[in-house]
Amino acid sequence: PAGQSTRIEYTGNYFLNYEAKKESPHFTLATIPTGKIAGRLVPAAGITLPRDITLTLISHLDAVVERAPGIHGVAEAKIDSEGRFEVNDLPVGRVFIPKFLSDEQPLRAQVPAKIMVSAGQTTQLDIPVAQGVHVTGRVEKSDTTDGAANYKFSVIYGPSIAYDSADSSWVKQDVETDANGHYELELPPGPINLRLGSRVEGYRDATHWLPEDNRGRWGPRYEIPHQAEFELPAIQLVKDMPVSGQLVDQNKQP
Repeated sequence: PAGQSTRIEYTGNYFLNYEAKKESPHFTLATIPTGKIAGRLVPAAGITLPRDITLTLISHLDAVVERAPGIHGVAEAKIDSEGRFEVNDLPVGRVFIPKFLSDEQPLRAQVPAKIMVSAGQTTQLDIPVAQGVHVTGRVEKSDTTDGAANYKFSVIYGPSIAYDSADSSWVKQDVETDANGHYELELPPGPINLRLGSRVEGYRDATHWLPEDNRGRWGPRYEIPHQAEFELPAIQLVKDMPVSGQLVDQNKQP
């Protein structure tokens, strides 16, 4: 397929980190080295890829270029009938690929955690696509085991687990529990983080005291295995406890 054109975006973070000159031109933008990505979506046996898929590829220059905050290379690439795509002249750096398959269908992509583009070189990239693992779980109150209805949270997965995605959208799926606190979704195998934050009156999550192995960058961390179905451990919400006291100074005066 023909190579795709790219563009460079300068965010507000760039202009916050570089002082404008008093005289015009206020900013001088240097030429940025580029590389190429030659990739393909690799469907599992018996899987037919959806039609008209377009990937967005965002390269973060700060991974390889000193003092390059807020500079991104951006390209859109259409997938051909064989699942292949090419991107020419993508600025060097770590590449982030946002989610490109709808949550409303069962297929999930396993985008590699680390994709790098180097100057003058071609990065070969395979992205497996397969039926997602059917993941179930429950959110419950720890003292009564009653389910927490309509509890909302996000499941973050893929490359967002490995890198700080503050400058990009998370690869995630939003979830809401049913009347009994149950939820279900389709995910690719691999690590996930649960981004909790919904409130249930009188209760809250207590993820800060999880064992270190279960603490991820964005919340509780779990591993989705390569199997058809998987049940996550219950999310326990602990009951709020009232605390009272008095603030005193070094002389024990209020």
